[in-house]
Amino acid sequence: MPATDTAPAVQKFRRGEAYALFNPAFFGILLRRFIDGHVDAGATAGVPYVLPFVAIPMAVAPDVRSRLSYSTASHLGAWVQTNPNLMATIAPFARALVPYVRMGILLGAERGLVSFDDGELAPGPVPLPKPPSARAEGDLAECQRAARFLGRWFAKYPDPSSILALLGVKP
Repeated sequence: MPATDTAPAVQKFRRGEAYALFNPAFFGILLRRFIDGHVDAGATAGVPYVLPFVAIPMAVAPDVRSRLSYSTASHLGAWVQTNPNLMATIAPFARALVPYVRMGILLGAERGLVSFDDGELAPGPVPLPKPPSARAEGDLAECQRAARFLGRWFAKYPDPSSILALLGVKP
């Protein structure tokens, strides 16, 4: 990996179970969990293509996962104000994971987990097993729960640019 200012953010996750998080197949599963959460929230449209590039990095970052409210009643703007220290890390981490998210999207589409519908992402024809239970432990289960929650949470905001602006991420 070329040396960049974001390399340490990625390198610190390259140990043990966390290394599996960068697997394109796992990113494809996280993408599908994110899309399923979006659909479960009653969103009438698919997921805008840009949102997984923010949601998946947020789901795999332990610091972010541990600070999510897991309540869709909470407002994203209030969460951002409550967690200003995370705002400095989300955008660089999201940029560092772009190639991994892209591979997850491509593999997910190839395997039928996701489909493209009118420029947006939608659930594909291949179903996923049930999501991990609330009692399931470990990074893999926590990431999946976070991805599904982020799908439900982001569905409250019909304009993806407002989500990106609140999180300090540029498309």
